[in-house]
Formats: sequence, structure tokens, C-alpha cells
Amino acid sequence: MKWSVAVVFCLAFAVVFAITAEEGREKFKKAHEKCQTDPATAADEEELKAYKTEHKVTEGIKTHALCVSKTLGWQHQDGKINKESVKEKIVLYLGQTPKLDEIHAECVVDKENEKETAINLFKCYYKYFA
Repeated sequence: MKWSVAVVFCLAFAVVFAITAEEGREKFKKAHEKCQTDPATAADEEELKAYKTEHKVTEGIKTHALCVSKTLGWQHQDGKINKESVKEKIVLYLGQTPKLDEIHAECVVDKENEKETAINLFKCYYKYFA
């Protein structure tokens, strides 16, 4: 009996995690699409492709990343990281993992400017969540 309860609990957790991760990807996609509709924040499709495959960062990618990051609430309007929001997302996607502090230290860092901060957040997103 206890075994079946444990199995049901594990399955339920797996389903919730899958839904949460999928919802996160969907929100990211919607933020990307929103930023692509504005000529000031739209990134060239070839630049996006080069970023995804070669991690090539251009000014257009930086501007787009900043827009997406602010749209998702990862960064405040002043460009500083919304540390609580990002930490919540990490926990939401990965749970209370022993690597939480390591990921948080790597990803939740204000860089020399808001665009560099956004690029760092993007790198972490693709490294841990995509």
C-alpha cells in the first residue's frame, strides 16, 4: 500500500514539473514574440539562429534579451535583476536542488550594464532550463 502511494506521489510530481517547465517555455516564447513585434527590440532571425547555435552575441541579441528579460520580470525596469523572481523560477523549474545556490550565484548577477545582465540570464536559461 505504501509503495503504491509513493508511486502515485512521484507520478503526480513528475506531471506537475512537466507542466511547470512547459508553462515556462510557453511564457518565454510569448515574451520573445512580443519583443519581436517591436522594431526597437526585434532581433534578426539569422542573429537569433547564430546565438542559439554558436552563442554569438550581437547588439541586436542584447537588446532583444533585455526586452524578454524585462517582459518575464527577470529584470526590473532599471535593468537590475529581480532576484526574488529569478530565484522563484529556478525553484519552480528545478525544485529545491542542492545546486540551487550554485545556479543562483552564477545566474543572479548584475553585470556592468542591463544588456550584459540580460545576456547572462539568457545563457543561464539555455544552460539550465531550455
